[in-house]
Amino acid sequence: MTTSSVSRHSLAWFLAGTLLDRWAVFSTGPLIGLYLRYISDNLHSVSALAVGLISVAFNFFGLVSAPIMGSLSDRFGKKGFLLIECAMGAVATFVYPLTTSVFVIFLLQAFEGVRSGTAPVSLSYMSDATSKTMSIRGRAIALFEIVNFIGLGIGVVLGGILWDIWHENAFRITTLVYVFGFAVFAFKIQEIRPSPRTISKSGMIMALQTVVSQRRLIASAVSWFLINGTIAIWSTQGTFQMTGQTKDPSQKLIGLLSGTGISGLYLIAIPLALISIYFWGGLMYRLSKRVIMITAVCAVLCFWILLLALNHFSGTTIDLNSFMGVGLMLGLVLCLLIGVGIIPAMLTYIADITDVFVAARGAIMGLYWLFVGVGRLFGSWLGSVAAQIGQIDGMIALSLLFTLVTVGAILAATSGLGNMKYAPRGKFADREDAPPSSPMEESRWD
Repeated sequence: MTTSSVSRHSLAWFLAGTLLDRWAVFSTGPLIGLYLRYISDNLHSVSALAVGLISVAFNFFGLVSAPIMGSLSDRFGKKGFLLIECAMGAVATFVYPLTTSVFVIFLLQAFEGVRSGTAPVSLSYMSDATSKTMSIRGRAIALFEIVNFIGLGIGVVLGGILWDIWHENAFRITTLVYVFGFAVFAFKIQEIRPSPRTISKSGMIMALQTVVSQRRLIASAVSWFLINGTIAIWSTQGTFQMTGQTKDPSQKLIGLLSGTGISGLYLIAIPLALISIYFWGGLMYRLSKRVIMITAVCAVLCFWILLLALNHFSGTTIDLNSFMGVGLMLGLVLCLLIGVGIIPAMLTYIADITDVFVAARGAIMGLYWLFVGVGRLFGSWLGSVAAQIGQIDGMIALSLLFTLVTVGAILAATSGLGNMKYAPRGKFADREDAPPSSPMEESRWD
């Protein structure tokens, strides 16, 4: 029987270990860039192409390994793969300062890419841990996302600071953070063991074949693909366009901000997003996820329309002291607060529908992680084309298109679930925990 009853104490320690892991992960990125610059300036030349290939190695192996790692975690348990993730990170960050070979760094980044493939195991663990306590699942997944954001913030900020103080020895600090994360996962969290059924290879293949044939799983994967593609459009091109020079004087957002202005924008937007995620996480058990997702994505549509209006603000510059300027900014903030709800709602929904495929939960999460990565690559590429053609207007138009398709995908994924309170039991669900004829404890599927 799957051990899916995990104490809140264990969940709290899991979030603490995740924070340490994400801190280490996101501090390594800036350190790699700074280390390559140090090697290029002081030892031997490092080309921009080599830097790009190193990044490609990390992302490629991360995408390829995610479904494999997820599938293996279904067969052998989640905790072991959380330990493997921290152990591989500790080994890589220990070796980085011992070499100045670009080829070795390339291999280490490929190695770390495989390590990053264990990332969906974390969400799979959280889903398993809350499968019997649906009333806390939304809040727990919201906290999981908040921890990821905080880890990102700590990592990217401290990475550069630690380099300025200790140079290549800053990698040692990251190694220690991984070791602390390993200790937390090893001694403070409960294992969620697979049932004997999940060890069957043929059962795993049948489960994945069934997943591919499920309309709701495919539609929700398309939604997740487009959401991450939209994020990639702005994370790739936003700073470049808003600090650049305009080819179209009617677009007021181009060149509006300096570097400090961009930092200030993030300083306002990220805390608002975190507050919103926590708020929406608390509503997952009280409201239909279908209603939350549709409400959130409609708010995102309004956000792009208001941003387009702000980009073509009447006058030579955007006047935030005017009635229209204040109204547009307040509207954007309100749409942001509502629209961010799509993230915890979609993740909670994915966790809910994988309750029907317990034997393949990790594999499904791995496939969704693949959609995240491919969506980001697709969004970055199309966003670049859109920005080249229309600058900010082009990016807004592409974002509107992605969001409109997301509305359709969400409607397809959730159709027929409006009044459903309990997750339907599937052929791969853990029937010892909840027979097909019985509703899951405290479950609210819709």
